[in-house]
Amino acid sequence: LTSLYDELFRHGPVIDGKKNIYAVTSAGWIRKFSPDGVVKWTWRSASHEGKIVTSPFLYKGQLFLSSMGPGSMGLNILLHCFDMETGKHLWAKPGPKNGRMNHDSSTVHVAEGVVLGGLINNFRPAVVDGNNLIFAMNASSGDELWQVTLDEGSIWNFMPSTPGDGTFFFSTNCGGTERRHLSNGSLIWRGPVKEPGAWCSTGGGTLGPNGVYYAETNNFKVPRHGVTAEPVLNNLADCIPGYFCPQGMGLLVAYRAEDGEVLWKRRIHPDFGGWQYPTVGKIDGRLLVVAAIGTNPSLPEGFMGPRFLPQIVREYIARFQWRSAWLRWLLGVPKKRNAVAAYDADTGALVWLWEEPPWEYHAAAGDEELLHARFPRMLADPRNEVVCGPDNWGIPAITADGTVIVGSGSSGNLYAIRDRDGDGSISSSEVSTLETHQAFLNGPALAPGLMAVAPCWGKMYVFKSDSK
Repeated sequence: LTSLYDELFRHGPVIDGKKNIYAVTSAGWIRKFSPDGVVKWTWRSASHEGKIVTSPFLYKGQLFLSSMGPGSMGLNILLHCFDMETGKHLWAKPGPKNGRMNHDSSTVHVAEGVVLGGLINNFRPAVVDGNNLIFAMNASSGDELWQVTLDEGSIWNFMPSTPGDGTFFFSTNCGGTERRHLSNGSLIWRGPVKEPGAWCSTGGGTLGPNGVYYAETNNFKVPRHGVTAEPVLNNLADCIPGYFCPQGMGLLVAYRAEDGEVLWKRRIHPDFGGWQYPTVGKIDGRLLVVAAIGTNPSLPEGFMGPRFLPQIVREYIARFQWRSAWLRWLLGVPKKRNAVAAYDADTGALVWLWEEPPWEYHAAAGDEELLHARFPRMLADPRNEVVCGPDNWGIPAITADGTVIVGSGSSGNLYAIRDRDGDGSISSSEVSTLETHQAFLNGPALAPGLMAVAPCWGKMYVFKSDSK
């Protein structure tokens, strides 16, 4: 599937039990494909329903997602439900009136007949930007069941974990983790990570098969008015950005799911931050936490250069700096380093780390090249977007044979990484690369013998294998 560069794959594809693939673009399109690429049905949101703003979720023969009406500043939220087999639009219900959408890449999540979502509370917004209102709706009818507003912290991209026992887990953008009841949203426990009162990360957390919840983030002290800030966690290396941060601000925390006890914690790496949800899975019989780490690319800009220059000159600098290494050097565009690391799930010990080539551009691949050409399309139809603005990586995935599949949010390369000889070092022969030239905001969808993945501005790539 080619998006023709005017449809944004802000959310990754999903695969059902029959290996059908569902591709969603923020321009309002849902397309269902057979495993062989035959289009089985399509649907597009009406103009007043706006663009699609959450990842799709498959549950008991139905597909759920949310849209946001144009010009609503995130207020006009609709939850949609479709029949997976036929594409019939079963219902659309408005989200909570006191919430608005965080304009990034959240999800809706369905478990035990309950649809979970995250919004910004209009009347009680968090101290820092992000979702702080969690709501639940009936998966059969779309009726609202409950909503809660967080007492502290905010969630950047809401993607909860549900173990199937009537509870759910999530992490704030600073690593503060909570477990709540699915039936009414009441709190069971909250981990001890301190919220610094500043925005930390686009990261989050994942529940492992071992009953441990893993949060990836950045966290640090923020001294105010001469008052010494509390430690983020006891026995953790301090970090005060710009002053003292010898082990970096990235943070991995392992919580026991039962009661929230911290089993281990560690600074990620002196050179890399935590900006993405981690993945947990077995690699060569060993349970590992795979974290995509580094630095997020910057957002593309319409004007660049000193403000004393005429605006038309600053516009042309922004248009053409991505073509010129000399011009980027003159502008002071820093090289951004990103890596993928695997940690022992029981101890947090580093198992291996692989770094991709430094990214020498201001924004992510695909975001700058056609930035100005996308504005007329957006003005003609607000469902079309101008910028992807991905994190440093899409969420990694681990295949059955222990290969890590991950898309770069900078270069747009899709990597397959496997430490075949088990020596703790990733050589060039242990990495396969597909160059898409379009950065990834989302991760791949996996099924036995099938993988689908889509970078920001397309295409969607589907890989098939005869292996079981």
